[in-house]
Amino acid sequence: MGSHYLDQFVLMLEHTVKPIVFVCNDRADCEAIVAMAAAVAGGSEPLRLNPTLLLYSEPSTPLRHSETATAKLLYMAESGLPLLHSPAPMMGGTAPVTLGGGLALGNAEVLSSLVMHQLKRPGAPFVYGVQVHHLDMRTMISVYGAPEYQLGRVMSAEMARFYGLPSWGNAGMSDSCALDEQAAIDSAFSVLVALQTGTHLAHDAGYLEGGLTTSPEMIVLTAENITMLRRFIQGVALDAEALALDVIHEVGPGGDFLAHKHTAQHFREYWRPTLFSRQRMDDWVQSGKKRLGDRLRDKTISIIETHRPEPLPDGVRQEIDYILRQR
Repeated sequence: MGSHYLDQFVLMLEHTVKPIVFVCNDRADCEAIVAMAAAVAGGSEPLRLNPTLLLYSEPSTPLRHSETATAKLLYMAESGLPLLHSPAPMMGGTAPVTLGGGLALGNAEVLSSLVMHQLKRPGAPFVYGVQVHHLDMRTMISVYGAPEYQLGRVMSAEMARFYGLPSWGNAGMSDSCALDEQAAIDSAFSVLVALQTGTHLAHDAGYLEGGLTTSPEMIVLTAENITMLRRFIQGVALDAEALALDVIHEVGPGGDFLAHKHTAQHFREYWRPTLFSRQRMDDWVQSGKKRLGDRLRDKTISIIETHRPEPLPDGVRQEIDYILRQR
């Protein structure tokens, strides 16, 4: 049998066609996981040209690279597959207590990782990311839901842009231990920051308790926040069609725009929620008085009960089983 990391990866292969961010124990785990992904992709070269996975690994802050993490970094470089080798400086613990100092230390760790990576295979895909956390000195807990943490995300995205590298960030997570009002605020705040900074890959959606708990309902809530805030980030058109001066002139004083063809052409451009309620009180009461948490639970359970992934082809499944036995 493979390690639990391999078993987790197989479950993801079996239940999603989306790209996978994976973690693993060592280089041997990494090799097995890449081999399984290649089996699904139709070979190593198709996987390299259209990668469906990215390794998440870390240096050991402050300013160290473990042999295990470095071996994984070099293997991904050899394979020409994308890697995130992201430090997590703990300001006040493993890094200076200031945001600037935390980023400076983390940036040094990223750049030293990048040098080793590119010396192994120039041009191999590498994602920039520094997760600048700080310790709450009252509790000694690493903080996720804080304005300082989001400022760290902004700084990391700006450094990635400075170096011309794709950026890694976080969105949809909270320090709260339950899906409550705090978690909802943290989700929306973090999604907005990720969108405004142009972060290329935002992770941690659904994390509660600072990443120690995963909530499927938090994932569903974050998906709603993403669609809403993406619309906000798109901004406002001010061309002739959007200003609609000819329509205003045509309808004139005292008229209405409801039946005008301009309305029919554009009303679907407005964001329409799938979870947030726009009912008035009477309708809300008659429909069961469901709060957002109730609707989230219903939708999450529905997704879990109705999702039916396409099974992997028999030949691919056999090859994956062989890889697991070898490991």
